[in-house]
Amino acid sequence: MQEYSTVEKILGAYKQRQRDLTATVNNLRSYLRNPEVSADTVFNSLMVVIRQELAQKKTSVPPPGTDEPDLIAVAIRVIASDGPVERLFPELFSLPDWSNPTGMDAWARYVGPEIRWALCCFPGRFPQLLLDTLRSYCLNYSAPHIANSFAFPLSLLNAVAEIKRQIEEIEFSQFEKTLTASPIKVTAVETFENFLTSLGLSPDIAQAMEEASTYLHRGEKFDIKKAADLIRTCIEETHKGIVSRLEHMTGKPFDKKDSDGGRRQYLREAGFIDLPEEGLFSAIYSFISQEGTHTLSAPKETFLLLEGFVAGYLRLLMRRLSEKTGQSLARR
Repeated sequence: MQEYSTVEKILGAYKQRQRDLTATVNNLRSYLRNPEVSADTVFNSLMVVIRQELAQKKTSVPPPGTDEPDLIAVAIRVIASDGPVERLFPELFSLPDWSNPTGMDAWARYVGPEIRWALCCFPGRFPQLLLDTLRSYCLNYSAPHIANSFAFPLSLLNAVAEIKRQIEEIEFSQFEKTLTASPIKVTAVETFENFLTSLGLSPDIAQAMEEASTYLHRGEKFDIKKAADLIRTCIEETHKGIVSRLEHMTGKPFDKKDSDGGRRQYLREAGFIDLPEEGLFSAIYSFISQEGTHTLSAPKETFLLLEGFVAGYLRLLMRRLSEKTGQSLARR
């Protein structure tokens, strides 16, 4: 087919040193963007190239720094930037012979760094569900999760660890963006409700957060007690939901005082928050309660600040719960 011959022609110029790596990647990206070109056909062609290159390097891995055309890098970079990226990770992790140390080492040297490069350069092309898939692959070849991990070469364990770190960087960056965005109204209420439901939490939390945000940002006369009640409700309902989920997950029943303080203590004893965090969150809760019964010189400004902190705090708790339950943050 024409796609195969065009890809071979572009790669041939690279192998003959007529084009460098960057120019080759750009040429293939431009070709792939042609609406008349089949992205799946180009993907299949590039995967053939990767398989052939790995098969060759499995028998003889050149030393690092060897000046030779890196067709694997070209193929992965083109797919990561403009190809059907949802097919990339399953294909790449199906390539190596996991019983062949030399083959695993070749994968670690040539494929692992390119996966990390793709994540670093095009994070927006990898939605959370795709990152979850990649993480599941990595866990299969991570020392802390495998009793016989000594059977894998150190290069493979290191490559997988680097990929996992890059996933964590992307997720942290996404989490950071939610904290610097509009304090509560990050997504549609319906979407946030779906996320809460997937974690086993009450969707009413989304409505409470939305109501608190709307109330604080509209122009009507400010009622400090109503503002305090709304924000406090967001905290209490989230804590109740997480305690209930932890009871189910850990088998440790909630035996504290039926209060938000009791629930914070349970979260700490369950290892969900630590002692300094419990102190900080308790202080914030007490501050909200106290100011709800007193008059400040600028109460609305103060509660606007609290709204941002509480919204970030609740997202932090939900992020931790999603990690413990294995639920995706994509629905947030």
